[in-house]
Amino acid sequence: MVSKQVVNDLLGITTPQKPNPQTPKTPKEIEQRLPELGLTLVNSGYGQTDYMPSSQNFVVSVIGNQRLSLTLYQNNTTDAETIKTILNWALPTSGNEIYNILTKKQFTSQFITRDGKTVELYNGQYQVGVAISY
Repeated sequence: MVSKQVVNDLLGITTPQKPNPQTPKTPKEIEQRLPELGLTLVNSGYGQTDYMPSSQNFVVSVIGNQRLSLTLYQNNTTDAETIKTILNWALPTSGNEIYNILTKKQFTSQFITRDGKTVELYNGQYQVGVAISY
C-alpha cells in the first residue's frame, strides 16, 4: 500500500502545511530584540532593565528571565504595533487579546493565565500595564 503523501507527491499535489505555533520568547530573548524596535535602555540596576521608545509613552521592564512588564502612560497609535509585537513575542496566542484589554478605557485589575504564564493586568490612576511572570 502506498501512502497518500507519496501519491500526492507523484501527482504534484501539495498539501498545505499547518503553520508551527510560535514559541514564546523569554524576557532575556525579548530584551535582546528591543533595540531593533527602536527602544533605548533608560535604566539598569537591581536585576531590572528598563527600555523606552522615543515617544516615552511606555516602558518595558525586564527582570531577569522571570518577569516582563509593560507600563503604558499614554495610548498612542504610533506605538501600537511595537507593543503588540512585544506582547506577541511573550504570549504568542494571546498577545493581541492582552493589548486589546490594555487599551480599553476601563478594565479591572486582575490576574489571568495565558500561554502557561501568569499575567497581571493593572489599571492605575496614571498608567495601565501588564506584568508577565514566567
